[in-house]
Amino acid sequence: MPCWLDLNANNPSYYGIPFHLNKGFKIAYDERTTLFDPDKSDRIPIPELVKRVKEYCYKRFPGLSGLPISETRVCQYENSLDGNFIINKHNSFKKIIVLSGSSGHGFKMGPGIGELVTNIILNNKKIPSFFDKSRLENEKQSSQYYNTKIKYQKTKRLFN
Repeated sequence: MPCWLDLNANNPSYYGIPFHLNKGFKIAYDERTTLFDPDKSDRIPIPELVKRVKEYCYKRFPGLSGLPISETRVCQYENSLDGNFIINKHNSFKKIIVLSGSSGHGFKMGPGIGELVTNIILNNKKIPSFFDKSRLENEKQSSQYYNTKIKYQKTKRLFN
């Protein structure tokens, strides 16, 4: 069975990997509505979310219905408010470039982003405006992932 992604499920989306790490079938959901502080938040699976994933799994894959869950984990990743990369020069140290909003995307797109940043540093190329953090200061903006207007005020401190 190949890896799969179900974007037709109502928010959140679900995805899976067969025989993941020799432990069995992995199923996960992708929900980008909760802000997470890695210094203060617990990394313990929330029972209600585990229940929701089990219900989806048993409905989508009836052959797995009733089989026990062998493991649950929290898979946190960082992301920008609009789901896109942030590439900016540091406010205080102009020779430092900060990249953010990537997690798994950064891994997949690393070579391309690396080439772009190399050109910014070595060839004085301008950072494309769609990567600039200033795009998040527009409180009317929203994205497929977040309502930026609501979240921006709560996270403004992260950019200063």
